[in-house]
Amino acid sequence: MLKQNEYDFSNYCDYKLVNLFNSDCGHGGWGSQRALFLRCLFKEFKNRNIDLGKVEQIEDGYVTHSLKHPVKLVLEAGNKTLRQIKVDEA
Repeated sequence: MLKQNEYDFSNYCDYKLVNLFNSDCGHGGWGSQRALFLRCLFKEFKNRNIDLGKVEQIEDGYVTHSLKHPVKLVLEAGNKTLRQIKVDEA
């Protein structure tokens, strides 16, 4: 049985967390280890009061996360937010 504390991101800087997220974007495969990794990563973002912006949505009462696009960390007026980086499709 896996323990949630297998991924401890508390010693990582904010930008390292963003890089971890971005390295996992666009992967199609799912498994319990990836789910655990992402749950711990999102928990650490929340522990640091980083707004997940459009990455996290609530749909039909369920929390969903978008892993389609990489993100950047934006600091505005002392607040940290993750913003998706989308390439223009023009």
